[in-house]
Amino acid sequence: MKLLSFIILIILFESCVQEKPDPFIPREFYYPDDSMGNGKTFTYYDSVNNRYRYADVKFIYSGNKKISLVGDYDSTLKKDSTLKFNGKIIEMYGQLVPKNGKLIKCEDLVDKTIDDHSRLGKDIFSCSWQDEVMSVKIHFEEIFVKDTSMLWHGKIIPP
Repeated sequence: MKLLSFIILIILFESCVQEKPDPFIPREFYYPDDSMGNGKTFTYYDSVNNRYRYADVKFIYSGNKKISLVGDYDSTLKKDSTLKFNGKIIEMYGQLVPKNGKLIKCEDLVDKTIDDHSRLGKDIFSCSWQDEVMSVKIHFEEIFVKDTSMLWHGKIIPP
């Protein structure tokens, strides 16, 4: 009887927590694809470390799939290179040590959004990197807290 109750509980839990097909950040918050041209470099200022950070974004096509390629770097290191499809990371490389310049492929990659009955669901990401010197494992979960809009070329985004 305990085993049957446990199985029913697992089935109920699995039916309540399902992966959502949409990316965690709604598409209306994205920079418009048709404004990207052959690629775009986004510049961010890191006020804590007093330096700039850059993200190069461009699209590549594999058959009928449009994949975004993002390279993230600053003056000290190439932080990562990421391939995304439908807003989800499908492949990622990171630099663990600033001076050697070697990018290492992320292993055990998980990037999914689950429907937890909140407005946007819960975004879960985990990954690990390992080289000859160190091993790094990260895991984080994001939830929607509050709508934020911004003024872009005289228009409020999202509308």
